[in-house]
Amino acid sequence: MSTLRHAQPAHYAHQRPGKHAGHVYPADPASVRLARRLVTTVLSEWGLAVLADDGGLIADELAANAVRQSIMAAGVTAEILVHVSRTERHVTIQVGDNNPAAPPRPPRRVPGCAESGRGLMISAALAEQLGWFREADWKIVWAALAVPRQRHARHASREQLRPAA
Repeated sequence: MSTLRHAQPAHYAHQRPGKHAGHVYPADPASVRLARRLVTTVLSEWGLAVLADDGGLIADELAANAVRQSIMAAGVTAEILVHVSRTERHVTIQVGDNNPAAPPRPPRRVPGCAESGRGLMISAALAEQLGWFREADWKIVWAALAVPRQRHARHASREQLRPAA
């Protein structure tokens, strides 16, 4: 994905029923670890441990950006919002900050010696979709991961009943 779209996800959590979890943390570097833990724990609890590594890395990268952006925003309480939701087809990870400036576009290339600048590139590579929107006092960057398709139980039981070859 070459650009970060300014749009709510089509499967936005407030528009459809599904599972949700979230928390507001102080805009502190220690909160990045907490954001990652929230996402990986929730995904495991929802039976989506297969997405926990990618989801955790996305949460980590987006939370690090949100902490940096919140701290740069003058005159506001520095906080970050972390929200994860699930519909039948997608898990959406949303991370918000109080800085009204639009997020930067993911760079096409980052010099090998650079100490930052890869977070949105990594998130875009792992996610099916990546975008951002504003809601109330929050700028929210979101990433959507596709939920792996599950086999129907009856197909699994047929395979278990087949004799070993």
